[in-house]
Amino acid sequence: SSRIVHGMAQAHKIPYRLFLIDAPAFPGNSGGPVVLNPETTAIADTKPNTQCLLAGVISQQLRSREVAVSERTGDPRIVFEEDAGLAEVVPVEFVKETAIEEISAWQSRTNRGRLE
Repeated sequence: SSRIVHGMAQAHKIPYRLFLIDAPAFPGNSGGPVVLNPETTAIADTKPNTQCLLAGVISQQLRSREVAVSERTGDPRIVFEEDAGLAEVVPVEFVKETAIEEISAWQSRTNRGRLE
């Protein structure tokens, strides 16, 4: 079933251009769309987004991890891991660029026409 969530985006400086959203992602959500909903209001001196736009696709959920360490030995005893409530998103521009590059490479290997 589909679920609509509201989240906020945060720039995430990683070489392959990800950003974070504060929305939950679950196993199997990778590759799923992240959509910007139309808004009727906007921040001062900006225009509201009046269209539904594809922002990117979910890469993965982020998990928080805590290690309990023995006070006596200093050794790790147990690891607690849970969903951090954040998801990494690959921007749609990067997805499009990558798809065009891959299609062009495939066309070159198979001697087919170029993608316009």
